[in-house]
Amino acid sequence: MDAVAYALASQLKVKGRGGWYPQSGTGSIPNTIYYHDQGVGFTISGKGFVVGGYNGSNSSTSVKTEQYNQESNSWSEKANFPFYVRRAAAFVLNGKAYICGGLYDLLSETYSTRVYCYDPATNTYAQKANLTLARREHMAWAVNEKGYVYGGVTPASDGSQQIEWYDDATNTWTKLPNASYPRYSAASAVLDGKAYVFGGTINGSGLVASLLCFDPTTETFSLKAYGLWTRQGHVMEAVGGKLYTTYGRDNDGNFLGSTDIYDPMSNTWDPVRGQGVFSSRSDASSFVIGHSFYVCGGGVNVTPYNSAARFEASYLSGLDELLAWLAAN
Repeated sequence: MDAVAYALASQLKVKGRGGWYPQSGTGSIPNTIYYHDQGVGFTISGKGFVVGGYNGSNSSTSVKTEQYNQESNSWSEKANFPFYVRRAAAFVLNGKAYICGGLYDLLSETYSTRVYCYDPATNTYAQKANLTLARREHMAWAVNEKGYVYGGVTPASDGSQQIEWYDDATNTWTKLPNASYPRYSAASAVLDGKAYVFGGTINGSGLVASLLCFDPTTETFSLKAYGLWTRQGHVMEAVGGKLYTTYGRDNDGNFLGSTDIYDPMSNTWDPVRGQGVFSSRSDASSFVIGHSFYVCGGGVNVTPYNSAARFEASYLSGLDELLAWLAAN
């Protein structure tokens, strides 16, 4: 036991600042090239991407794709999305991103079934099979080699409960039985092989602070601990074995700047010390690189932003070395 204790003490070290980086100086993130209010973010091969959104007018901003390189701490422009797009959702499957649904006309509230696949190797978009139901403000994730789309604002009365999954080998969507929990304008993230959906709103019933856990083995949801705030238009990412959610709006329409953390081991929420590094906002985009998640854009009412920020989670260094030592001893 003394040897194990020594190994723990010598190998494991808590690293990371455990909070937001400042907007200037070491660790700061440059602004995105374009404004991306109501855009969508994702990560492929250690690079962050932001697609579409709104800049306050009907302009080409909503077709823009940007890539963030952590090593050079810089943004670069990539291939344009085929149409104006905002309030879409995306998942990454086998090294490609699938941007699903959303609004394809910036001057109307018409929403779409269209799905486009972005391949970073060729920097191209290709249209794929349509969703079974048009939707916006929905959630999407990939787990166990399947891409899932859930909820959203839809033409169907029960659309916010509808869930479907995508098979990239056959380019087909399969509709699952409706979930027990209707939801739109929520946020989702994958942690330890399960998908979590937090917050959002229920038709005619206001915002919620509930956390849902989707088990891909049963393809059903279960209810976890309630969050500290009701939120919609927020972001959520999984980093270092925990979930982080930030920004968005509360039930009174106030724009939030707080950040909360969920621990699946204890099924509890706690506030992260301090506020976000930029002003309160909703409908931002986010992605994860390493031990950090990044938040970009968003806006307040009709005012879009192009600022970006980085939150680094604390993490244990030396875990692989410790496991190797324990296996050998």
